[in-house]
Amino acid sequence: MQDLKDYLAKEGINPSENFFLSVENYTNFNGKPMAIAYYNVCIESRNLKLWEAGMKPTRNWYVSDVKKYYGIKGNKAKLVSQIEFIRETLLLE
Repeated sequence: MQDLKDYLAKEGINPSENFFLSVENYTNFNGKPMAIAYYNVCIESRNLKLWEAGMKPTRNWYVSDVKKYYGIKGNKAKLVSQIEFIRETLLLE
């Protein structure tokens, strides 16, 4: 877990503790185990791409919540690239 924190910190990404708790928890997705963190980052990746295109994903969705949870900063394009980096990192875990 510390390796993941250090690896993300090198890229300037400092996720909340809730993110790291969800990395250790798994759920059943189509009959296979999947980390809750990976599922969440896939959904938020989709949401940020919709937001980048000018659409709000859901009525109660706020980009500030995503920034706080994942510890990312920047404009629309930078946020999408950072969330994709997190997704790829979790996929390699």
